[in-house]
Amino acid sequence: MNLLITPTQLKLLKSREPAPLSCKTCNSTFWSPKHMIQKVLKGRCASTLEFCSRSCQSKSLSKSILHKCKNCSSSVSVAKSRIKKSKTGLFFCNKSCAAIHNNATRPKLTPNKRAYRVKAFKALANECNDCGYSKYMSVLQVHHKDKDRTNNKISNLEILCPTCHYERHYLESSGCYSNSTKLLEQ
Repeated sequence: MNLLITPTQLKLLKSREPAPLSCKTCNSTFWSPKHMIQKVLKGRCASTLEFCSRSCQSKSLSKSILHKCKNCSSSVSVAKSRIKKSKTGLFFCNKSCAAIHNNATRPKLTPNKRAYRVKAFKALANECNDCGYSKYMSVLQVHHKDKDRTNNKISNLEILCPTCHYERHYLESSGCYSNSTKLLEQ
């Protein structure tokens, strides 16, 4: 309890007269009757008179930390478990702020960056390099052998079907399988 008046001033108040207190969470001033304050001071009351409302009390009990939104700098309450799991350490107040930040910072894929696909289909056989699948050309994918997506030389590209492409990344523990553990095959 954070009393905003001195003990002598409290003694001068009448029993039901309110005295100012400061909220532990939001630091706003709230009022409580003198007799309630005296009960708390003597230990005869379950209430501690530390909070102005139940919402402030629940905020103090929550297991979260205030962070600033990376995009708009407004305060965001983030659970400690979410902070530990975060890969980037960036937090946003809503999905809109996250999208604005991500669109501004991530490199944009322009048609020229996808030109390697056209280049590979013109220069290489239009079938899977591993299994020979060629039924639907639009299903086939272009794989970068050295895993560098900026190296678009024909010698670094190969055409694979989706199954062989995912299998290649699985065996190399790269792409979407970079952080997963392989299952033991029987």
